[in-house]
Amino acid sequence: MNDEPVEVVEYDPEWPVAFIREASRLRAALGARVLGVEHVGSTSVPGLVARPVIDVMLTVRRLDDALDIRPDLERLGYIHLHGPRAHAMRRHFFRDSPPLHNVHVVEPSGDEWERLVLFRNWLRADLDERIRFAELKIALAAAHRDDLQAYTDAKAPFITDALAKARAARRGAS
Repeated sequence: MNDEPVEVVEYDPEWPVAFIREASRLRAALGARVLGVEHVGSTSVPGLVARPVIDVMLTVRRLDDALDIRPDLERLGYIHLHGPRAHAMRRHFFRDSPPLHNVHVVEPSGDEWERLVLFRNWLRADLDERIRFAELKIALAAAHRDDLQAYTDAKAPFITDALAKARAARRGAS
């Protein structure tokens, strides 16, 4: 996964279709152990450039339930990721057979669930933010072509700022 150059491409209208297909496979394999399946990440935002990897968020009752579904995810071709991409608020799986997929297993309405959904919805709703993020992603992909972790880390300040704006807007609307 980390051997490939970092490349962002123009939005592909097939990404939502690929998500729907994968969501169906996941629901069939995991059943009621999964509370929800959502398309998140840049490929879930119409018009946004992205690395061509479909991000899927699976919601489970407790994060430890990821251990229960891990064998089924592995049967579907997913690999459980550890190391620098590991995260205390989610479990992360990756499938590198085309189309590429990341699966983020999270708890419902937890911090990571909220972060993924809020950021996606913010970019969907705000064209200016979407344009700024696209420009940043293109520049960072060029600057960190051979280092996915550096590319990911360099996006963090933008994401943190966008989430703060989205939370402020949500507070103002309520």
